[in-house]
Amino acid sequence: IALTDIGVGHDTLMAEVVPGIDFIIGGFDGRGIREAYEHPVTHTVMVRTYGGVSDLGRLLIHYDRDAGVITGYDWSRISLLAEQETPDPLIKEYVEKNIRSFLKRGVDNSGFEN
Repeated sequence: IALTDIGVGHDTLMAEVVPGIDFIIGGFDGRGIREAYEHPVTHTVMVRTYGGVSDLGRLLIHYDRDAGVITGYDWSRISLLAEQETPDPLIKEYVEKNIRSFLKRGVDNSGFEN
């Protein structure tokens, strides 16, 4: 498993030319990929999240201890961008109920009263 910070292009090159890498978990340039990518020749699997902590990734590797081989994997991404997710109804109700009183008191974005 390679944990990199070199960008998509270099990750792809690494998957192609460095033998023995099963997974590349990449970063650096903020360019994510929605689905895991498996290199067509080496079968190295690349996964990446998007930049700015806009999402999280979870890579679950299935490994057969008896045989000593990887049998599969599951990759999922969780968006942290509120506009892409359905708001929690209880939190949404609380915010809608209390936003007017916060604004009347003059609370700024920092949470401190003016």
